[in-house]
Amino acid sequence: MPGAPGAEVRRDLGPVTRVSRPIMLDARGGLAMNEMIELSLAECQEYLDRGGVGRLAFVTPKGLRIVPLNYATNANAIVFRTVPDSELGTYGEGVEAVFEIDEIDHESESGWSVVAFGRLERPSDADEVWDIHGWRNPTPWSGHRNFHMKLRWSTLTGRRVGGRKPPA
Repeated sequence: MPGAPGAEVRRDLGPVTRVSRPIMLDARGGLAMNEMIELSLAECQEYLDRGGVGRLAFVTPKGLRIVPLNYATNANAIVFRTVPDSELGTYGEGVEAVFEIDEIDHESESGWSVVAFGRLERPSDADEVWDIHGWRNPTPWSGHRNFHMKLRWSTLTGRRVGGRKPPA
């Protein structure tokens, strides 16, 4: 019995096992099983093209950082704004980064997640990301941000949990 006097507590839990069918709690607090489905590249792009808010993870000399930000897409680039003296503005250019978006519906026990891997860049004046200005320029919700950056992804992956595709 764990925690009993003299009981051995196992600290090494062994190798991590990949679970293809996650265990989730249903609305009544019981266990429910939902199948995890790999999204196609087109489905990942469809979810990403909706724009909105995502999370960007990148490494600075001070360690790993994860920041929420508004974004828009253009071709295979995620475009966002920051300020030049932020950690992202200071250390972001040229570093590898990961960007993630998701949506979860607890009631229907369904959801999806899309992850983009790539390198952060500053757009040039001739860059195609400027095509977004007339229609979906990422508008920051946390104040004035005038320093544009982009993540051009090299890998785009996604998963959906639940038996149906969430409505667009």
